[in-house]
Amino acid sequence: MNRKVIKVVVYIMLISMVLSLFAGAATFL
Repeated sequence: MNRKVIKVVVYIMLISMVLSLFAGAATFL
């Protein structure tokens, strides 16, 4: 595993978490 691949995976996980948080906030609002 390259460091670039790990970085990309971490970024994708973070973005998906943020998107899910925004979706949850939108449903509550």
